[in-house]
Amino acid sequence: MNHILRRVSLLSFCAVSLHIQGAAITYSQKFRDQDPYFYAVVAKAAYKHSRKSVQKVLDKKLGTGRAEVLQTVTYRQSLYGNTNMILVKDDRNRLHVGFEGSTDLGNWARNLKSLYKNVEKDVLRGMHNVITDWEKWQPGCTLVSIVGHSQGGMYASQLVRLYKRHYTEPAKTKSGKIDRSKRSGRATVITFNAYKPKKAPYQFHFATEDEHAVTLCSSKGRYIPIPCGNNDASIASNHSMKYVVRGLRGKKWEDFKKHNPHIL
Repeated sequence: MNHILRRVSLLSFCAVSLHIQGAAITYSQKFRDQDPYFYAVVAKAAYKHSRKSVQKVLDKKLGTGRAEVLQTVTYRQSLYGNTNMILVKDDRNRLHVGFEGSTDLGNWARNLKSLYKNVEKDVLRGMHNVITDWEKWQPGCTLVSIVGHSQGGMYASQLVRLYKRHYTEPAKTKSGKIDRSKRSGRATVITFNAYKPKKAPYQFHFATEDEHAVTLCSSKGRYIPIPCGNNDASIASNHSMKYVVRGLRGKKWEDFKKHNPHIL
């Protein structure tokens, strides 16, 4: 009888351990519940400034009911030009923030700053405040991703790196030790043709093939290549969201596993 009880206790312990481990894995992998195409569409929709126009992009590309835009905000600052930010809730009741990228020659000229320096902290602090206000406004929802294209990807990446204690931190084990293989945080960063993105756990940076502008600021090995099938060799064409969205349609995270060890 005692033997049976010990065996039951052991099985119960294993079940609890697996549950705890599984919960950690599930939490760190929440971004995988949506495919890369979903995040590309959110980044594309961030170029629209009204809720109606953002929703139109989401419905057209993802289908009705897959994602709902909750708010759009134009963050105004002179250093890099005004930037549109959108808050989207998906069909799993999770939040996603999208940053608009470069929209005019002024933005492109200001992007030259990223060749030799990071975005100013005052700029990132203001954007961070917008996101934290959104989180307080939607307390029952989890912030899963922050995405952006081009200049917007630069903002997303550098903002989460600067405020990593808020957005993402290495997980702690039951004994209190740090386990850097798992993430205990809020948001995964996913960028597309971003300037000077940060290399950090749970930041995934996609770039279309033959896109050379972004590699002026960062090493080419930092990016996950997207086959876009574009025969136009111009920088502006290869850089656009059109070919990002086209190249990621139908793709799964597993398709890019070899390019990033964090994609499990």
